[in-house]
Amino acid sequence: METGLRPVQAGQSPAATQSWRSNVTFKAMGWGLKESCDQMQLLAGDRLDIAYQLGMNDHPEFGGLELTLQDVVRSK
Repeated sequence: METGLRPVQAGQSPAATQSWRSNVTFKAMGWGLKESCDQMQLLAGDRLDIAYQLGMNDHPEFGGLELTLQDVVRSK
């Protein structure tokens, strides 16, 4: 099954991956992020660049892939 997603190589320019990025969205939950979002004055639909560590959460209600955010900045 073709997803249209391509891996991003180290040193690859963001423009090279822009075609699929604009079509990817995720539903997510966040704990302890209200203050950070308020400080960044985020609005629905704002785009962010994030650095994260990928993990697995085995909680019965919130299980699945888990991203632990390392850094967040507003996309330019």
